Amino acid sequence: IKITDKNISLIKYDYTVKTAGYKVGESVSKRELINCIIVYSANDAASIVAYEISGSFDGFISEMNAFVKKLGCESTVVKNLTGFDIDGQYTTVSDMAKIIKYAMTYPAFSEAFSATEVTLKQTDLNSQRTFSATNRMRNSTISDYYLSAVNAGKQTSTEKAGECAAVIASQDGYTYLSIVMKGRLEDIDRDGVKENTALTDSKRMLSWAYDNIRYRVVVSPS
Repeated sequence: IKITDKNISLIKYDYTVKTAGYKVGESVSKRELINCIIVYSANDAASIVAYEISGSFDGFISEMNAFVKKLGCESTVVKNLTGFDIDGQYTTVSDMAKIIKYAMTYPAFSEAFSATEVTLKQTDLNSQRTFSATNRMRNSTISDYYLSAVNAGKQTSTEKAGECAAVIASQDGYTYLSIVMKGRLEDIDRDGVKENTALTDSKRMLSWAYDNIRYRVVVSPS
């Protein structure tokens, strides 16, 4: 995709959003842009993809709202591309689960959702750069959040939504999707550091599931 003033204009001059630093005149692949969105939450990448898909940002938002309704999401309304708080934009844990389950059927999404970093290739306008994933539950150096079964996911936050996390864990033949919204930053273990309760709650739920839930044969075939 060729980056132009049109497809990057949504965030080009807004320095309050996270970007990957794409520049007008660069040519980048769709796969790189998708990885940049999912792994790093790069809003310039989201802007470029949305414009290229629908020809306008409003058009993409309209298509997104129609699409999530087809997935059965009755409590989701999209109003912008960044996910930032705006009146009238909302979703639920149930709807987000439907969206993620559907997205995971596509290799491009599942690979990006499982990645721990994304590397952007050098171009004639930009240097090579690497961004780490937002999901700290896969970082073994952070004991409050780390869970070895977690192999995919994302965390994010806004003022109204609070701390949010959607993670997938697989272990011993069992796979779970955990979604937490409206978490907070709180020193729950009184060590002087505020923990992200969306992540600590995710860890507790998944750990409980692996410790307590097992399939059992209740009827044997005759």
